[in-house]
Amino acid sequence: MDRIDHGYAGLFFAIVVSVGHDAPAWGAGPPAKERSGGMATLVLGMGNPWQRDDGAGVACLKGLRHRHPEGESVVFHEAGALDLSFLTALTCCNALVVLDALPMGEPPGTVRLFAGEAMDRALACGERRASAIGLADLLDLARLTGWRPPRRRVLVAIEPASCAPGAELSPEVAAALPAAIRLADACLTRWLHEDQGSAPPPGPPPEPQPEGPGAAQPPGRTRS
Repeated sequence: MDRIDHGYAGLFFAIVVSVGHDAPAWGAGPPAKERSGGMATLVLGMGNPWQRDDGAGVACLKGLRHRHPEGESVVFHEAGALDLSFLTALTCCNALVVLDALPMGEPPGTVRLFAGEAMDRALACGERRASAIGLADLLDLARLTGWRPPRRRVLVAIEPASCAPGAELSPEVAAALPAAIRLADACLTRWLHEDQGSAPPPGPPPEPQPEGPGAAQPPGRTRS
């Protein structure tokens, strides 16, 4: 918490001021019109496409976008670096899907899903973008104001092979993209059915099969 208590003290003050004037109150939840069912599912593609596998989250987001039209129910956001403008969307979403390349100590191209608090721990342990405000930092700052993250939140993470400068994904990560997209799509589709009051697809979300050198891991096998 040292980074929040000291390094981000000014940012925390800016968030409180921003929320007080331009955004919904953190403790009170979103505006009434959002509570009536208009809250969107936020899909966040993290990373820098010019640092090879670091852009895997953005690549996944682009693939997922083809399966779900953007509108009132789903909002897609590419985030190489996060700033205060992201906070309004974060606090008004009723579900959150994060797509990112994350070092997990697995073979390159491994896909894992982290849900709920497991997602929070994975972000806190795995983020490495020293030059940018991390998503874990924003979530922690938001909690200090009384905000609580949506119950339905998942991180679909891909083990990178290289985050060196370059525009191409490594072969291992490129081969793992379809599995990551299917895993995110299964969660997103189920949540959209729930929000619309229709029956979700029968059975649990499909578990993606291993693609490339990494094996896609279903929700029950997340790391602590």
